[in-house]
Amino acid sequence: IFKNLNIIGIILHNDQTPFNNLIVNLGNNLNIKTAVLAHGIFNNNPKFLSILPSQSQKIFVWSKQIEKKINNCVKKKAIYVKGIKANLILNKPNSNDIIYVGSPYYLLKKVKKDKKFFKILNYLKKNLIYENFIFCPHPMETNKSFLKKIKSLGIIISNKSPYQLSTYAKLILGDYSSFLFESSVNNIPTVQIEEMIIDKGNIKINEI
Repeated sequence: IFKNLNIIGIILHNDQTPFNNLIVNLGNNLNIKTAVLAHGIFNNNPKFLSILPSQSQKIFVWSKQIEKKINNCVKKKAIYVKGIKANLILNKPNSNDIIYVGSPYYLLKKVKKDKKFFKILNYLKKNLIYENFIFCPHPMETNKSFLKKIKSLGIIISNKSPYQLSTYAKLILGDYSSFLFESSVNNIPTVQIEEMIIDKGNIKINEI
């Protein structure tokens, strides 16, 4: 199929799932250029665990800082692409929803920010103006008690992707989610809650 389609390049979100790994290996064997798009927390992960592609030839990153850091470890592996992840979200005019893009509860607990999270979330819910205040859980979220407590604050919990929800958003809020970068480069007003961040290396939007 790859030969018949005359494919010259493969770009994936990651190459660490069995299917994606199979596709990348197939591409490499056929001398097709392979790459993955950057995702996840980089600066607080010196070994780049679950970040560097396992088989792809290149990784496209969203800042020169990350490009330099990766290439210091693996020469010529990372390529900075200006405008990466732009034009992914069509934001509707007169949108009036506020979306909080969540991090996994286990992470908030690990960095001892879980209590502060609820205080900040409750404050934002009471003091901002909006049509709907929606919490978008992380795809890895499994803690039902965590979601139940958020719901008790009068906040809508949605299982839709942040890309879908952002279509009607006037503001995106969050703490550790990499989606904050994506909403920013798609020209949606975006705020990262600085009080939730323990390491300034985890600031997502400092280079935009």
